[in-house]
Amino acid sequence: CTITALTFFSPSSIPPHSLCASCLRSHPHNPHYIVLCVVSLFMAHRVGEIGDSPSLWNATLSPGWTSEEVQVLRRALMKYGVGRWTDIVESNCLPGKTVSQLSRQTQLLVGQQSLAEFMRLHIDVQMVKAENDLLVGDEIVRKNGCIINTGANPTPEQTRKKLMENEQKYAIPAEVYESIVLPNGRTDAGTAAFMWSNELSDLQQQRAILQAEVDRRAFAPELTTD
Repeated sequence: CTITALTFFSPSSIPPHSLCASCLRSHPHNPHYIVLCVVSLFMAHRVGEIGDSPSLWNATLSPGWTSEEVQVLRRALMKYGVGRWTDIVESNCLPGKTVSQLSRQTQLLVGQQSLAEFMRLHIDVQMVKAENDLLVGDEIVRKNGCIINTGANPTPEQTRKKLMENEQKYAIPAEVYESIVLPNGRTDAGTAAFMWSNELSDLQQQRAILQAEVDRRAFAPELTTD
């Protein structure tokens, strides 16, 4: 694997668990690899990376957003799915935020303008953002930190195909997103306290995602490449 221990434990704009997930999808690993994944998550927790979303993801905050609110949005996207703006608004986890604000901040968290290929998917946007940040080339054009489409608009069939690919690639287990607890109508200070109190749960959820990927690879050898 090209991802070394130094990559895990040195400062990086890519979250350690995203590195783990990307690596798991493209390289064969023995069962002990999950240990390194979990240790990297613990180290990220120790140095405060998980709670520091702006520096961690190199993401831009939309006007009126705090880093704590962005963390809540990330969890809400995992729980309800991308594009489920009404569900997120009605949950009152981000009081005062409009559908337009939720959509725009999600674009920044994913790192691309179009969200069509993720609609209704329960995903951790950190994983998508980490991979988008690595994309380079003449065909990759960014505006305000988001990859934009400069070619022809994708056809409905192309969008459906990409949606299915992303579901296979990024979807998190139902037992993970169904267990997520969100704040309800709290102030900024209350939201911050709530998020800090749930960091252990966050780490456990990330471990579950990684373990699910390991299990999926174990029962689907065709996903393994040399």
